[in-house]
Amino acid sequence: MDWTDSLKPLMKARGLTNYELAELIGSSAGAVSEFVTGRRVPSRELTKKIAEALDVAVQDLVRHEAMIVYHANEVALLTKYRSLPKKKKLAVDELLKVL
Repeated sequence: MDWTDSLKPLMKARGLTNYELAELIGSSAGAVSEFVTGRRVPSRELTKKIAEALDVAVQDLVRHEAMIVYHANEVALLTKYRSLPKKKKLAVDELLKVL
């Protein structure tokens, strides 16, 4: 898996277009499009800016394995769920089944 495979899902999860990411990193939408498609590799400095704009570590952006991207509110919910006693977790699980 190429790091570009993680770029598009991260942008989508953050609701960012090529143009919006370009503005955040001081580049052009065309350049971002080339990064997303793998036709061009950003410099180290731009890679750092992309990671910062997407609120991930550079290592998470460039690692070669599948990633699941969570929003901050999802992380908070997961943290709360994991701290629940087993009985309450089961109640939450049952509630989620009916949704």
